[in-house]
Amino acid sequence: MRRGIVIALLLSILLPPAPAKTADISSLTLPNGLEVITFDSHNIPLVTICMVVRMGAFVETPEYNGLSHLCEHMHIIGGNRTTPTEEETKERLRKLGTEIGGLTNAFTDIESTVYWLTLPRGNLEEGMEFLKDIIVFPLFDPQELSEEKRVVLAEYDIHDANPLDYFQRKVRESLFYEYPSRVDILGDRAVIVTASREKLLELKERYYLPNNSVLVITGDIDTSGAGRLAEGVFGDWPRGDDPWVKYPVPHYPLLVQPQALIVVRPVSTITLRLSFQGPCTSQDEKATYTSDVFCAILNNPSSSFQKSLVDSGPFSYVSVSRLVYRYCGMVDIVAQTDRENFPEARKALLREVQKLSHPSYFTGEEMEVAQSRLEVQLNYDREKPSKFASFLGQRWCISSLDYYLNYAQNIQQVNRRAMERFIDTYITDQPFVLGVLLSDEDQRALKLKQKDLLCSER
Repeated sequence: MRRGIVIALLLSILLPPAPAKTADISSLTLPNGLEVITFDSHNIPLVTICMVVRMGAFVETPEYNGLSHLCEHMHIIGGNRTTPTEEETKERLRKLGTEIGGLTNAFTDIESTVYWLTLPRGNLEEGMEFLKDIIVFPLFDPQELSEEKRVVLAEYDIHDANPLDYFQRKVRESLFYEYPSRVDILGDRAVIVTASREKLLELKERYYLPNNSVLVITGDIDTSGAGRLAEGVFGDWPRGDDPWVKYPVPHYPLLVQPQALIVVRPVSTITLRLSFQGPCTSQDEKATYTSDVFCAILNNPSSSFQKSLVDSGPFSYVSVSRLVYRYCGMVDIVAQTDRENFPEARKALLREVQKLSHPSYFTGEEMEVAQSRLEVQLNYDREKPSKFASFLGQRWCISSLDYYLNYAQNIQQVNRRAMERFIDTYITDQPFVLGVLLSDEDQRALKLKQKDLLCSER
């Protein structure tokens, strides 16, 4: 019996796949449309309450680019009906005994905005009341808005100054060329500077609705009791019009031909980023599971991909990842090399990607190991309920709770035919964006031109 199969069997014995339906995860939908998901884990006497709103960069036209993130800040900092000032809000959090004790427990992604609190189990109802106040009854105080713009702009400057962050943004702008603002979480600096209270209120009224949100409660809880508390606290939050009927997200057009870009920044290595438009849950949900197996196979150090490009190849590092959303998807290959190896590295990467469609490129054994590792990760994700809450909420945003509950089963259903279809549909011979991040010194030495980057033989 070969070593890879032995590993797969051991993993399946030690950490069996999560079942499609679990006794410790429950869901109910309130009359106003708010879905409440609960996960009970009694290891420590803490609970996490997480509200996830289906809103993020993907709702932003250019004139709103960056305002989902600013809106998130203002929901916490801008005061609410119970604690109208930042200091009062901080004091309320301290009394709740939150794990973090500050105002950093929120973030904005492409298709979700997440707020969470981790606190002693006895403060569950008070924590829900806090979340209700900041989500449903924000003040968006103009003075606080002026101050919070400076905070958001400081974050903007930090990310914009990071060469890898800047590089990633530029590649995504090229990949989703028709609607770059809808995949840009950071946003447009000018839009943030000129943001008004009225614009933020408009976004809040469109998207901060119970029928566009999910409440996830995890930790040391009684499931039925937590559900009753949620209905008591959030049951009078009025349902709104379906925002996806009133404000539909446009179709992201496919790339017509490969694109290349060169980004010059003060870096010590050369990074290549090869990005493809991948599957999304609204159009090809089955392929999103296949994309996970695909990445797990290629990231395995013993894979042909890693052996060709890293072990005996010109790269010091190669990683394959995917991002899956409801309306868009991405598959990214990020690789690092140096000036001496760059000419061969670029050609080697493009050649290797073309080999992926060959039937013998990966074995059935490699697929089994990848599937087992993904199932192990599925179990690990449940080990920290505080993080698991936002994880479940974001899966709900991109599809539904069933996307998570059926994950192990769907991963196991990925076979060679599904993998071949995924590779043919999204990778080999498909348009891509090839970006290169390098220093000014390396650019002067290599004299790179965009048109030359796309040729596999030059």
